Parts: sequence; structure tokens; C-alpha cells
Amino acid sequence: MIEKETWAKRAARLLEETQTRETVKDGVQKRLQWEDWETLLPELIEFAKGAIARRRWRGSKKLPEGFDANSVAAEVVQAALQGEARLALGWTRERLLNELNRKVSNEVRRLHKLVETRAVRSEWDVLVPTASGELRSVFAWMKARSSAVGWDDGQVRDKVRKETEQRIAEALRGGDVEKLFGCLRAGIVKRRQIAAMLRMSVTEVTNCRKRLDRKLDELERAGCPGWVIEQWKRM
Repeated sequence: MIEKETWAKRAARLLEETQTRETVKDGVQKRLQWEDWETLLPELIEFAKGAIARRRWRGSKKLPEGFDANSVAAEVVQAALQGEARLALGWTRERLLNELNRKVSNEVRRLHKLVETRAVRSEWDVLVPTASGELRSVFAWMKARSSAVGWDDGQVRDKVRKETEQRIAEALRGGDVEKLFGCLRAGIVKRRQIAAMLRMSVTEVTNCRKRLDRKLDELERAGCPGWVIEQWKRM
């Protein structure tokens, strides 16, 4: 018979686990001090230059907040040294570089979104969501100015939305990401419901969602309308 854990034992166990996690984090920070940053930093700067060059920047070519490739790389290194990195003791140089590159990509993406937000406003950001949290498009309240018979702005946008949705589905052929996208298309958006339907864990659904978001970013860079991509990323 399994003995039921008392609240005192549970509290002691949680305290011990917390202390263990803190010890691991301290160990990671100390171990990072030993890395060869003189060779790692130049590699990271080159990766940052590529990540910046792959994006289209509206208006000035200068990055917001005074950033450039050097400062992005330096910011990432500083954050890693402060323990803000997904690393476990015993990592390899390749694993460390992959993690640093991931953080550089995230930082460049953050800066890019700052530029986009400054330049444009999403159709979904103008109106306040409904009481149930449903987003509302500002275009639904605008009268069409098109002189074409049988068509208005809403119909055109609906056509673009459906064509983009089909293009996304074709790009996701095969694998769990396609199944996840199928759930979203069917209106199933809660991760626990998706996990139960696809016989996956919630963590697996979360990881699958991250892969879907990366694929949506790729499709946007390939020419898919950003406003449609943003709708799917918000689901």
C-alpha cells in the first residue's frame, strides 16, 4: 500500500527540488565562464548578420533600440552568462552554439516585430475583442469601394484567406504539424483537447505548435499575406 504524502513531506520535497534546480542553474553559469568566448562570439555575430539580412526591414535599415549584429550577439551572450539559456550540464560546443543561435533568432524576431508594429497596425488590433475574447476585424465595419459587381472588400479578403489557408495546408503535408493545423481549422484550439484528439501529451502539442509557428514565419517570408499568417499564429 502506497503511503499518502503529507503536506509537510510534500513541502520538504518541493523545497529540495527547488534547491536542486538552483544548484544546477549555478553550475551552468559557472561552466559557461569556462567557454572559449573569443571564438564563439565571432561565430555568433556572423549568425546574427545572416538573421538580420534575411528579414525585410521597413523604412530605415537601422535596427530599433540602437542594435546591430554585434550588440545582438553581445546581448545574447550576457543573458546566457546570467543563466537565461536552455542548457544542461555536460553540453557540447555544438549544443551551446545551437542554443545561442536560437536566442539570436528570437532577439532579431523581437526587433523586427518592433519595426512592424511601429509601421503598421493589424486589422485585429483596432477594435476591442468581444466579451468572449473573439477578435474583430476593422474591415468588417467598412463599406466596400469596389465598383466590381458581386464583389466587396470582405469577399476579396475571404478569398485571400482561403487561398492562404490552402497554401499552408499544402506546405504541412505529413507529420504531427499537419494534424495540429487540421485541428485548428476545425476550430479546436485548446491544447488539452488537441492532445486528447491526437493522442499526444500537452507538451508534445506545445512543441508541435512552435514548429507550426516557425513554418508560418517561413511562409510569410515566402510571400504569404502577413495578416492571414498573424490570424493563424493567434489561434
